[in-house]
Amino acid sequence: MKTVRLILAGLGNVNRGLLHILKEKKHLLNQEGISFKVTAVADSTGVALHTTGFDFDELLALKSTGRKVIDLPEYTSALRTEDFAGTGIGDILIESTPANLIDGNPGLTAARNALHSGVSVVFANKTPLVFAFDELHALSRSASSPYEAPHGAKIAYSATVCGGLPVINVLKRDLRLVTVKSIRGIMNATSNFILNEISHGRNFDEAVREAQIIGAAEADASYDVNGNDTANKLLIILKTLGNFKGSIQDIKIHGIREVSEIDLKIAAARGN
Repeated sequence: MKTVRLILAGLGNVNRGLLHILKEKKHLLNQEGISFKVTAVADSTGVALHTTGFDFDELLALKSTGRKVIDLPEYTSALRTEDFAGTGIGDILIESTPANLIDGNPGLTAARNALHSGVSVVFANKTPLVFAFDELHALSRSASSPYEAPHGAKIAYSATVCGGLPVINVLKRDLRLVTVKSIRGIMNATSNFILNEISHGRNFDEAVREAQIIGAAEADASYDVNGNDTANKLLIILKTLGNFKGSIQDIKIHGIREVSEIDLKIAAARGN
């Protein structure tokens, strides 16, 4: 039985969802000869280390009981989120810190430190890739990069683009030899929900509040409605295809704030 030690950067919906899956699918994973334990975890309050592994239920209960990583007995003030992946305590960093459109941190620095230390990185957070896609690939031995990192660390990032669909894996594997002429798609579920609500008579602000109530939008929905999330996904797709040398500044971004019910009715009349 191979045991993989996980480092969780962020304890939001993504990593809590991962914990649920690892807990529910433990038996099936064991049948495949693999088990997982979480040896380090971080949120906005700090870092906690547990060499023998945290209890999954304890971590899942943190947020529901209003507690944070700083409240865990294993909390340490000696480390920051940027540094803890390089402590040798884990094998894979699951990078799911909040998106930072200014410099990609703490996720970007955490990923760099992990790869330099031989720790592989799985990204759910897009912004480190937006700021340093080529650099992070150069530090890894992923299938899309000819570069090798110390100790064979790799990166994976399918969760950053339409995580419920294998978009990145299809691009990297099944479509490697095709010529892509255009890309069209709905890449932001929050915007899609809001537009649907507007088409049923809600105004923009009402639609955003409804999206927040049901958990489809964050407290600050600007990342979604301004188009940043979609642009970041598009950049990752273009970089994955391998022939785009530009940056996020080369993508024209237009959000949905100005879209009205009339606009949607006109679009519907056109069959769109």
